[in-house]
Amino acid sequence: MPKRGFIPAAAKGTLVPDISIAEELGILLRPDSSRPLESHTPLQLFAMLLFGEARGQPNIAKIGVGFVVRNRVLDPKWWGSTWREIILKPKQFSCFNLGDPNRLIIMNPSQPEQKAWEECCLVAHSIYFSVPHLNLIDKTLGANHYHDTSVKPLWADPKKQTVQIDRFLFYKL
Repeated sequence: MPKRGFIPAAAKGTLVPDISIAEELGILLRPDSSRPLESHTPLQLFAMLLFGEARGQPNIAKIGVGFVVRNRVLDPKWWGSTWREIILKPKQFSCFNLGDPNRLIIMNPSQPEQKAWEECCLVAHSIYFSVPHLNLIDKTLGANHYHDTSVKPLWADPKKQTVQIDRFLFYKL
């Protein structure tokens, strides 16, 4: 029986999703826009975060963003100690900020972006449950912060940068 979830691709050791499980997760984790954001499960919030922050990026970048959240869960500090606290901490993940255009998008992933939503759900599920057979490695090298290369936040100390994955710079602060 083939393994479900991420399947290693032949080129560059990248990961490609097994679409059938991704489709299932996309349905199961779909947010309910009639409910307050805070009422969604931590796994739903995690998928929404990945969709809002990295939906246009390759899977390896989505995985990097996912590991930033996981690294914060494993090392609780001022940002919180649970998945929910960390994900919803004000001004930590811009897609949850009031007034950010992505906030509306994450509450109702649209049909044209269905594949991206499903990929984000699969990445969220795999990292949240630490699915062992997927051998997902934290290529951020323990990062607990990141940003897109199009911005330069005040906190971004080049000496603490761990890696760049596509358009994201990762930091361990």
